[in-house]
Formats: sequence, structure tokens, C-alpha cells
Amino acid sequence: MSEEARTTFLEELVREPRLSALPACGENLLISRVDVPDPRADRLNPTLVCHRRGPDGAWGPVWAARGTVAALVGPESVAYATGAEIRLRGPDAVERPLHRVDGRVVALLAGPDRLTCLVQETRAWSSRRPAALGGADVVWFADSSASLGGVRRAEGGWRIVRLDPTQSTEPRSFVPVLPAGANLTGEAAWLGDDLVLGTAYDLPEGRRRFGLITVDATGSVVREFRMADIDLTGLVASPEGRTLACLGTSVPVGDDHPVQFPCLIDTDWRCTPLDRGDDLWQQPRAWSGEGVLFCTAEDGPNRRLLRHDLRTGVREPVQVAGSVLDVVTHGSRTMVLTSALDALPSVQTIDSAGSTETVEPAGGPALPGRLRRLTLPDPATGIDFGGWLCTPDDRPPTGLVVVFHGGPLKSWTDWAWRWSPWPWVAAGYQVALLEPPMSLGYGNAGIAAGWRRWRTGIGAVAVEQVRAVLRLTGVPAPLAVMGGSFGGYLALITAAELAPRLVVTHGAPVDLRQTASVSDVGWQWIREYGDPDTRRSAYDEQSLPHDSVPAGTRVLVSHGLADDLVPASESVRLHRSLLRRAVRSELAIFPTEGHPLLRPRNLRAWFDWVLSALAAETPPDGDGGHTPAAGDLAGAFRG
Repeated sequence: MSEEARTTFLEELVREPRLSALPACGENLLISRVDVPDPRADRLNPTLVCHRRGPDGAWGPVWAARGTVAALVGPESVAYATGAEIRLRGPDAVERPLHRVDGRVVALLAGPDRLTCLVQETRAWSSRRPAALGGADVVWFADSSASLGGVRRAEGGWRIVRLDPTQSTEPRSFVPVLPAGANLTGEAAWLGDDLVLGTAYDLPEGRRRFGLITVDATGSVVREFRMADIDLTGLVASPEGRTLACLGTSVPVGDDHPVQFPCLIDTDWRCTPLDRGDDLWQQPRAWSGEGVLFCTAEDGPNRRLLRHDLRTGVREPVQVAGSVLDVVTHGSRTMVLTSALDALPSVQTIDSAGSTETVEPAGGPALPGRLRRLTLPDPATGIDFGGWLCTPDDRPPTGLVVVFHGGPLKSWTDWAWRWSPWPWVAAGYQVALLEPPMSLGYGNAGIAAGWRRWRTGIGAVAVEQVRAVLRLTGVPAPLAVMGGSFGGYLALITAAELAPRLVVTHGAPVDLRQTASVSDVGWQWIREYGDPDTRRSAYDEQSLPHDSVPAGTRVLVSHGLADDLVPASESVRLHRSLLRRAVRSELAIFPTEGHPLLRPRNLRAWFDWVLSALAAETPPDGDGGHTPAAGDLAGAFRG
């Protein structure tokens, strides 16, 4: 691929609209959410696209509007939120405003004669300060919900708005009165006549638990539903509201790791876990009638779709190409959003006979290479972990680039926008995408193999996985190792053993105890490693050793200044430490970015930066590695 073609490929990739969710569908109608790059504002604009099935059976787009959430009202009309305004479009695609709110609509629930909206209000933070602070420009907390992200977002309280989309009557609204210590998650569903809201509880010891409440028309809590050993999130109501499916997550006890499974709650508020003992980490997605539940399941290289017939107890897979990202149903029609590492997201519809039609085809530029599945056995656990090898079509590869995914509870099952391997393949590099312990798709044993052992467990296996790829490709050493967040941590932790010429890390935690103490998701760290004050050794043992990266190695460190998950100070600390040890470190801070890079211009510039470094570090013979100085390999996996 020529230099011009490589540049064109990267430009098209960055500008490609990102099909991300399916908010609603009807028998002959589909609403999809597409995040559209805006080159002038340099941002992704959330956009709702309506497709209709014409008399000839073909699907096509009929209108698009800025928005994030939508609900079907009657057979052919769609209510949706755009900014602070709720609007309605009928079969004629004519739009009319319904109501304007003070805040952000996070959920829309439609009924036969009602539309219920959950709104998070915007509020000046001054309303939270005590009188003793006077007129200070300050954000004040008195509980464990304190977070830097909470300061930046300036989120206010919650309001529920009920309106009749068929009438011009004034909407009714009320403020839910939450239990002590509770906040809403933004999830809502109907169970019978009960409006169910998802709740989060920040406990004094730093843990976070998740449950449910129901509220009446005055905002008073009618029921508070919490389980001692299961967190409940991901609400999916059956069509007639007889059953509520939730994502259940076990609360770890002792050395156990969490496990995810569906839970079913009936109108008598009896909760029944479904397939709690299996390895697939199922998540409820949609109902087909009152008796059939669709769940996604993490299974090796794909996220599969499973169909549960709750009347007979039969579970069977639904055959779809690629990995399932989202599912929405109406009557006998099922809409499935899928993607794969070599296929951009697309939507297919499946009827009751199993026949499929393409509603929204995959777009994007032609890929510059081919994909091969890797099997990477771990002798210590007996688990066959895996990964992918991406190879250029038009030339022998220039060098090997190894990429680790973030998470760690993720995998390389979907099309990747942020960490796409294809720009590097287009530049002539071979790319290995690896899935070490704690990657999803390898059952509970795969998670247990890395739980609380990021460095000594996951890192050690990751090194052996790279060595297996080196034997397969005949390359003596990788040219580069890289990753974002947890993947960046792995790139750093494996550098001493692998001796790459280049390490690329974005938003990576370095000192795990410091990260856990400040992160907006500190409760996730505490769930795994415990209290960062009383269990310091558990954190310190798995943190990045100061001598992980050999002297002379080039390292590109980047971070979003508004990162709520891993504080940007982690990358500043890392950069300074590397320079003190004669590592050729460069630091790029993106002031307008959070944990991931999302702005198109920033993403394009980041790829250009990395590609330039790869070209500069590629040796003339293309072997990709370098020989470290004596002592450079000391201590990365001590203990």
C-alpha cells in the first residue's frame, strides 16, 4: 500500500460514522444510534437514524436527528431526546416538540398512553457547599461519592417526567426521594405497574453496591430491593412488564472473583438467577414475548447470542455472523447489531423462521490485510487463551507490533475504533492482538488465573504469549508493544522481558494503590485488591517496578487530562521516572480528552505520532528488537 493510500485509509477510518446501539425497533422500523464525527467541532455527535422497510421489502434510512435515547410510541411513531428537548416523529417523519427539560434525558419508557422520562438535572455546584464555605468557588463532599469526574460534570439531582404524547396536556413531573446513601444509575424499566430505577450505594469502606427501587407518582420510594450477594444492573423489561431481567454480578467473598449471570424478577419480587453456574458471563439484552429472553454470552473469539425459552427451560444459540453488540426486538422480529475485528458494525434482522435481512450494512474503507486466529495455551492453567494476527496483504511485514486490550475484563471480539490494528497493517506491520488471563471468553478459570495478580499472573503469561507469537512468525523480538489503560500497563510490565524498540502506553495505571485511591471507579479496585490503606502490599506487589523498561528504549506516553478512571498524574509520574533511568520517554497530554481518545483530530494525530515512531525505530533488517544492556532485564517479575 502506497504512502498516499495509507494516509487515505487512516483518514477514512477516523471519519467513519460509528454505529453503536439499537435503542428501539418496530415491525418495519429500526432506530439505530450512530456517533458521527464532526470535523468542524472535532467531536463525535450522537445521532439517531430511522430505517424503514419499504413495500418492496428493502430497508432504507428515512430520517436522522441528534439524540441518544429513543422509544417506540405506538406502531409507527418514535419519541426521542435531543439535548434537553423531547420530540416525536410519526410515520410521515414530521417532527413536533413534546417537552423541554432542565437537564439531560437518560432514559425514555413508552407505554400505551404515557411516556416516562428519567432526567438528570444540571445544577450549580454551589448548592452543595455548606454555609461555612460562604461564597467560595468550591465543590464540597461529605461522603465517599467524592470524585474528580463528579466535579467536572457538575451533575445535579434527578427528576421523572410523565407526559401523554397523544395529547397537549401539561406533563407531570416529580423528584424521586432516594434512600440514604443511594444515587440513581440512569437505568429505568416497568415491572407491572411499578416504575423501577437502578440504584448505586457508595459504602463508607469504599465499596459500591447496586440495587433497585420503585417509586410512586409523588416520588416516594415504595420498595427498596437489594440482595446480600448479588448486584443488580442492566434492566430489561419484558413486553408486558411481567418479568424484569437484570444483569446479576456476584459479590466476591474472600479470594473469589465476581461472576456475571442473568437474574429474573417477577411482579411478586422474587429473584431467580439464570445459569448462575456457567462460564459464559451472560447479559440480558431483549425479550421476544413474555417467555423468550435473548442474552449475549462471552465465548472465545465471539460474543454469541443465546435464546432462552423460559417456558421449556431450553437454551439454544442463535446463528449470527461476528460478535453481538446489541439486540432489540418487536413481535416476531429480532434486530442484531454485530461486528468483528475485520468487519465494521452492521445490523441484521431475523424473523421467526430464522431468515435474515441486512438493515444497515457495514461501511468503511477496504482493509489492508488479513486476520488469523491464534491459540495460545497456558501450561500452568491448562487454558487455551487466544488472540489474532493481522498481516499485510501486499508485502512481507516490516516488523511485529503487539497490542494488549484494556479492561482487563475485555477481549478482542469487536471492531476496534480506538485501538484498530489496521492503520499499522496498512503501514506494513504485522500486528498481534493478545488475550491474556482475565480476558472475557475463557470462562471463570480464565478470570481466576489473573485475579489480584496483574503483574505476577497476567503479565507473566502475556510475556509467554508474545514469545509464542515470535516463534510462529520467526521474528526475534517485537518492534513495539502497546496498549491503553490496562493494556498500557501490560506493555510497560512486559518490556523488560521482551526488549522491544518502542513501547506505547495511553492512560495506564502505574502505581495501583495511588490509582485506586483517586479513580472514579475506585470501588472496582477495592473489590479486587481491598482497602488501599490496609492492604498496601497487595497493590504494591502488582504495581509497575521502576526498572521495567530497559534503558535506551523509546516510550510514547499519552493521557487525557480529564481522565476520571486513571488520573493523568500517573503518566506524568511515569514519564519523569523513565527519564531518570535513561529511557527515551515522550509525554503527550490531551487537555480535552478523558480516558479514551475520542476527538477525531486527536485520534488522527495520535496515530500519526505512533506511526512516525514505528518508522523511526524500525531497523534496516526489520527484526524489530534490540539487545538490552546488562542488567536491564532485572526484576520485572520478581516474586
